[in-house]
Amino acid sequence: MTITTDRSPYIAFIDGMRAVAVLAVMLYHLDQALLPGGFVGVDVFFVISGFVVTASLAGHGQESLGRFLGHFYVRRLARLMPALVAMLVTTTLAYVLLVPKAWFNRAAESVGQAAFWGLSNWVLDRHTVNYFEPRAELNPFTHTWSLGVEEQFYLIAPLLLYVALRRPASSRHRQLAIFTIAILAVLSLTYCYYLGVTQGARVVFYLLPFRFWELACGALLFLLLPRVRQLSARLDSVGRLSAVAGVLLLTAAMLAPNPSAYPYLRATIAVVGTLLLIGTAHAQPQDFVRRTLASRPALWIGQRSYGLYLCLALARVRAGAMDHRTDGMAVQCRCRGAFLPACGGILQSRRATFPAKRMAQGTTTRLAHRPVPGAHGRGLALGTGPARSATQTRAREGHPGGCGLVWQPPSGQDGIGVKQTV
Repeated sequence: MTITTDRSPYIAFIDGMRAVAVLAVMLYHLDQALLPGGFVGVDVFFVISGFVVTASLAGHGQESLGRFLGHFYVRRLARLMPALVAMLVTTTLAYVLLVPKAWFNRAAESVGQAAFWGLSNWVLDRHTVNYFEPRAELNPFTHTWSLGVEEQFYLIAPLLLYVALRRPASSRHRQLAIFTIAILAVLSLTYCYYLGVTQGARVVFYLLPFRFWELACGALLFLLLPRVRQLSARLDSVGRLSAVAGVLLLTAAMLAPNPSAYPYLRATIAVVGTLLLIGTAHAQPQDFVRRTLASRPALWIGQRSYGLYLCLALARVRAGAMDHRTDGMAVQCRCRGAFLPACGGILQSRRATFPAKRMAQGTTTRLAHRPVPGAHGRGLALGTGPARSATQTRAREGHPGGCGLVWQPPSGQDGIGVKQTV
């Protein structure tokens, strides 16, 4: 069903994928027996972020490098920082007030401070904290490692993407930029695999050099989407089965995890599944899988996935307090009284981004989606018909929340998913 308003439609199933990813991560931290591999939801977020961020930058290729970078970083700060700061302050207060000092996680203070600057993943790696150990669960800021990875990726990616997306530009420069991103992705995965096998999975868990390939896959998917469309059009049956294959791969990664082979092996399965779901959407835009992902409950969760992911910090505070039996009843009562309201506050902090976004109002415009380099003069509409250059798009970025990639399909062409006000 399509709901129409006066605003652009967007690819709703991407928000649905965010919903699946954040629920998987939350179930894993609630009880690992419920979804043993739920932690691979973070890998789904990485691919989506790489794809959506590249799409949002595609509309600014005609700008100078300074304006290109300035607009991007203003939007990122306005989108991510209000909710992140609210979470860090709330969690710090809850941790100090609700958890006895004798039970404090020694790394929590330094990790929390580093999270303000997007460096918590470095601190966790320096403290040799294994993500799958109990002490990681008792650190309320452990989950901010993925935010650090993305924020560090944003320092590198726009420079490479500017060359690939700038207009006008020679095809040689665009191809060189895409080739460079692809080579860096291959080197990242190879380095991750080598050190993961020789030194252990913990060594390659937290740092960007071992995770770059996941975000780069999402970026490359957008840059090469015209060719992906052409390939899947020739292999029609493959394109039609892509959604099922993507779901099966994600299910396998989540139900049959192998932490000792993560992220270099198990994450690869989740990344390929995500790429299949996004990259071949035009083959079956209204199939059962994508219609389910675009359902109202999935959209509601997906659009709030950033806040939900941040709430993991408060869940860790609650678990850290309640797992101890000394004075357990008193601590349990205090935690129950504070946990849900605090989570509600973090979710409502999604609204707190609006005043900050007004600062970027002059820089965030409705992007006229011009043909992506290499598209041979054709735009990238993910609708049921052929791509057209009249497509318009907007994008809201954010890890892992925000709205999905927004597209305005050509006249007379239905878009994918649900039209709604965003």
